[in-house]
Amino acid sequence: MMTKNEAIVGGLIAVLVAVVVALSQPTTPTPGPGSAAPVEQTTPIGTDPVEVLDASEVSVPESSPVNLATDPTEAPPIENLAGIPFAEEFVSVGERYGLSPFFLAALASCETDFIARTSSAGATGVMQILPATAGDLNRWYGTDLDPEIPVEGIELAAIYTIESIRRFDNGDPAVLARAYNAGWGAIERDLTIQAETARHMDCVPGRMDPDVLRAHMNGTTS
Repeated sequence: MMTKNEAIVGGLIAVLVAVVVALSQPTTPTPGPGSAAPVEQTTPIGTDPVEVLDASEVSVPESSPVNLATDPTEAPPIENLAGIPFAEEFVSVGERYGLSPFFLAALASCETDFIARTSSAGATGVMQILPATAGDLNRWYGTDLDPEIPVEGIELAAIYTIESIRRFDNGDPAVLARAYNAGWGAIERDLTIQAETARHMDCVPGRMDPDVLRAHMNGTTS
């Protein structure tokens, strides 16, 4: 007959065996911002989507100034953007994504004045997109775009804007400029708007007017 001490020892051995077996089983890691979520998992904002997203399925609000169809000018956009660097690229990408080419041009003007560079934070190209952000957008939307190539950087900026509209259901160019400059998390967590972001929120809507944009390029306005 088993003694009390023998029973205790036997119980401890059984527990240890169970722990070893449990630890030897593969686990599914919790997805983070830079990891792929399991297909069966509903993915919150900030992690990878369950499926590759389709930018054409995101509706730009019809009344939004960033909607391609609401451009208030009578002349074709390419004429209004005459003399603006990458005008053809802004128009072609805008048409592909249903976005105003004036909004995309304003983003570029406020970010870099159309001069490709790399920031201290690592943002790169004419549109100042972080490599990690480009990687996320390429993975989420099934693209393979390089932010250092101007036309591809412009397309990444368009996809970023589409993703902002998808997340926040908001076509206000100031809100979209805030998301572009400060990141989605700043809006999601309702962080205080910093001075640089506030300037961006004023700059982008203002320079959507091609006359204002051109005046800035000519040095007649800030």
